[in-house]
Amino acid sequence: MGVFDLEKALATWRKEILKHPGIEPGFAEEIESNLLDRFEDFVEKGYEELEAFEEGKKKAMPDLQVLASEYYRARSNSNKKAPWERKTIIMSKLPLFIKASFRNLYKRKGYAALNIFGSVVSISMSFLIWFYVQDQKSYDQHFENADQIFRVIYDVTINGEKIPQADVGQPVGPALMSDYPEVIDVTRIRRIGLVTNLGNGEKKFDTEDVFVADERFFNVFNVELSAGNSATALNEPNTIVISEDLAMRLFGRVDVLGEVVQYSSVMPERDMKITGVMTNLNPHTHIPYQALVSYSTYFYESDLSNWLRKSYTYVELNDAENIDGLRGKMPDFKEKYLDQVFEKIGGEGILLFQPLTDIYLDEPYLGEPYPLGDRSNNQILTIVMSFLIFMSIINYVNLATAQSVDRALEVGIRKTLGSSRLSLIFQFLTESVLLALVSGLLALVICVAVLPSFSYISGLDISLNNFLSSRTIITILGFSVLTGLLAGVYPAIYLTSYLPKAVLKGKRSSTRSGGLLRKSLIVIQYVTASTLIISVLVIIAQIRFIKTKEVGFDKDNVIEVSLPNDPNVLKRVGVFVEELRAYPFIRGVANSQQDLNSFRGAGSQQMISPNGEEVRATMSYIEVGAGFFEAIGATMTQGRGFDPKMNNERTFVMNETALKVYGWNENALDVVWQNDYNRNEIVPWKAIGVVKDFYLGESFNENVPMMIYYASRYGQRTKLFIRIDSEANREAVQQIETLWEAQFSEHPLVFEYVKDKLNRLYKGDERFLDLILCLAGIIVFITIIGIIGLISFTTEQRKKEIALRKICGATVNSILLLLSRQFTVLLTIATVIAIPIGYYLSTEWLSNYAQRINLSLWQIVLAIPICVVFTGVAILYRSFKAARENPIESIRYE
Repeated sequence: MGVFDLEKALATWRKEILKHPGIEPGFAEEIESNLLDRFEDFVEKGYEELEAFEEGKKKAMPDLQVLASEYYRARSNSNKKAPWERKTIIMSKLPLFIKASFRNLYKRKGYAALNIFGSVVSISMSFLIWFYVQDQKSYDQHFENADQIFRVIYDVTINGEKIPQADVGQPVGPALMSDYPEVIDVTRIRRIGLVTNLGNGEKKFDTEDVFVADERFFNVFNVELSAGNSATALNEPNTIVISEDLAMRLFGRVDVLGEVVQYSSVMPERDMKITGVMTNLNPHTHIPYQALVSYSTYFYESDLSNWLRKSYTYVELNDAENIDGLRGKMPDFKEKYLDQVFEKIGGEGILLFQPLTDIYLDEPYLGEPYPLGDRSNNQILTIVMSFLIFMSIINYVNLATAQSVDRALEVGIRKTLGSSRLSLIFQFLTESVLLALVSGLLALVICVAVLPSFSYISGLDISLNNFLSSRTIITILGFSVLTGLLAGVYPAIYLTSYLPKAVLKGKRSSTRSGGLLRKSLIVIQYVTASTLIISVLVIIAQIRFIKTKEVGFDKDNVIEVSLPNDPNVLKRVGVFVEELRAYPFIRGVANSQQDLNSFRGAGSQQMISPNGEEVRATMSYIEVGAGFFEAIGATMTQGRGFDPKMNNERTFVMNETALKVYGWNENALDVVWQNDYNRNEIVPWKAIGVVKDFYLGESFNENVPMMIYYASRYGQRTKLFIRIDSEANREAVQQIETLWEAQFSEHPLVFEYVKDKLNRLYKGDERFLDLILCLAGIIVFITIIGIIGLISFTTEQRKKEIALRKICGATVNSILLLLSRQFTVLLTIATVIAIPIGYYLSTEWLSNYAQRINLSLWQIVLAIPICVVFTGVAILYRSFKAARENPIESIRYE
């Protein structure tokens, strides 16, 4: 055992008893004198010093609580209980806490304004992003039993290549329902796809949101009908169920049950009887239909037994938990039904089940009816939003602790007057929650003010009435209170930890752990801001890359004309095309059923290679008219295209990727396509040319083998592509308008530049970029506030040092350099951490694109000078003021 140190033991004991609110320094000295007398008595009696000290403590201070109470009553000349003995419910002091909080915030207006401003910006933006993320997650959630509904998909493998498809063969649904008791219902739908014209006499309306649905559709999807019987509405051929919105457009009223509409689209023109009117349609679905045509109108009886004639198929299970068991039975289903089907096309397939509520944010499968959302972008926004709130909390902590020198005196006086530490903690928490609530209310106002702009950026259709719901207000205020509590905990504990004696004597300084925490928080802010800046630079570069990338045809000068679904027009299109070709500013004209802004599905084709071998080739295919390649400005690398002056019957053209994949580079024009489209006979088609690769749809997709085949019919092709002279754009359009008016005056000319249609494909990426840019700007702003908080704390802590340095001749520049030195270290540490994180996250995001940029050094390094600039702004804001202060004011009390 070591030698007993009386002075050290007394110092420890003195520190402990001074923590009691009733023990003042003078009274502590009296108790200490009594303790020393007792200690000496016990030593004289033969006790060891340590034992004598412990016994002396017991005699001099038998009960600290009782002793403090007696001292309080003697000093106050009162028999009332001491303040620390009174049982007071903390919440009863809430009005006093609120009043004191308002007074403190008013006293420190600059601190309050900076805190509120940062919180308002972070809360408002976080809530808008949260609103957007929740909107994306809400797709198809409104359907009853949505968790029990699954879409059935084909997982097809041909020539070793997986091609999962969103639609499956007609018999799949009925077979599942027949063979497996857990499947209690099934429905099949198919999007008509082309523009459908619905008319009521003179009133006509074009829409692409028309689906064919079988009679069980309303059993699976609980769509409300304001008129009609959901059980029988889709039973008969030539019947249609329309939305109330469509009814208003066509009839000007919604009571249209039994009325007739004229249909014109892929099927021959016909009259259809309205057998139902849908109401309260929720647009948040991956199948936003406006009209449903009965299944028997579109499909023949023979189609329903064709495993390769496909539709979107949905099954409803008796219990969502049975899906794993059903998936386990699919190998048997494959063996029983699918093997013989896919053997004919040289592949194999199995069924997969996709939860209804996952479809919108899942990876898109081949043949999706509409573009889908992006789960990874949603997750990125959620993470960034969380960091935004976290950084707002960091700012409050830094700004609150930066006031510690000023607030420590307040804490010391309150403790001396009897306030307990718990009540002081509640006081500081009340202050932080009050700040957060004020920020929340202002954030609500900001949200309302920027709602139109946010709706435009995000693509959401948000009405003010829907936004200002009780749920929205409660969420924002509740979120604000939670943020205030989280932000206020550390400052409350930190600021109330000062000892009154030390504070009132002016002996107060930050702890080593407190300083480390503040610096760590600033590093986290730097890392977040730098990572986000790197990500934004990469996203900007990638979007610029995919929008400006060569697509293999002349997208800038190609016009797409939408032909009306009028048989009289379609019969005369050939004459219109021939006359256009003779115009001087027209470089090419052709018709097609294929958009240039969407990818056509792939299929297995029976081919004969140049050396005579039979090959099952997985190829995308499109049907076009004569002059197609000249009309879009594509380049032929071998052979010829579909020359209008030559015989093109039973001919096709391949792209360069097809030659590379299947090794047909030599003698490519000897390839033969064994066309079995009619099923009854195989007809050989001859390759007449090879075209340079061009992209259909997004330019970031990978090129796939493609076959472009010729067909002379005009009837079902409603797209007309016209390439115009780039130097006579206006004259060419005028020529087209003049000829259209002369031949089709009964229909307006509807056209659009292909480049505009292609640019719309990237709206989702641009929307994501806009949201990330907003978040990046706000996070940089929040980081600046955090730096101001830390530099404020540093200048307060080093106020006297700065004053002495100035008295000794230090210049303003040298003091600025002194104060900015620690931020240089913090920024360096953050950069070392942020660069690998930013590189990894950017690489992961870019992996979603088959065609992508290569990460360059400037995109990574540019984040550093950006951080240096806003750090310099923040340091100059606070440090310059500290460096210019009169040193006498800082040391006048020393």
